[in-house]
Amino acid sequence: MQLKDSFIGNDTEGHQITILVVRDTVNSKSSKRRRAHKSPSAFQELQTTDGRRVIRIERGTYEVVGHPNIRITSKDRNAP
Repeated sequence: MQLKDSFIGNDTEGHQITILVVRDTVNSKSSKRRRAHKSPSAFQELQTTDGRRVIRIERGTYEVVGHPNIRITSKDRNAP
């Protein structure tokens, strides 16, 4: 995995959380091209700085996997 970008969000209690946008570097370039053609973010993953996986609900709204009560919102221009 390789760090591609990061952005700041806030949970519902107002705590700031840094979200990392990481790229999977394990797969071959040709498979990346095929997947990128179908979905530009096919091999990107979001995670907190402590390694918890984050899913994108919609642009600016995210959720920590396994913790549906931890909703994160962000107006950061780097947020996907």
